[in-house]
Amino acid sequence: MQGNKLFKIRNKWFNFFVHKAYIYDENKKKIATVKDKLFNVNQEYFVMGYKDEIKIQGKFFGLTTQILKNGEVIGTIRRQITFVNDAFELEANEEDIPFLIALVIAIDNITDKKINR
Repeated sequence: MQGNKLFKIRNKWFNFFVHKAYIYDENKKKIATVKDKLFNVNQEYFVMGYKDEIKIQGKFFGLTTQILKNGEVIGTIRRQITFVNDAFELEANEEDIPFLIALVIAIDNITDKKINR
């Protein structure tokens, strides 16, 4: 909010079957890996290496998806249907919002990379 860099999202360059993106903190330390499954028909994404267990419940590109931290809902993503580009609305507690925004960007990057290859 004060113009400080909080997170950096990087895509894995070469993805053969499983696609990944990495979330780094402001000190360039990797804090999470976001990946999909080999056959991702349910549009499931997994967060590994984060200090808490993070789960995306529901289809990311469905209209509503919930984000759980240690089994409790901490955020809701709503997809806005547009004809020009993807738009998402995130509802969460204020302290969780920065990481959840980075998570949404990482998942969107994975999805875009799969579509554009």
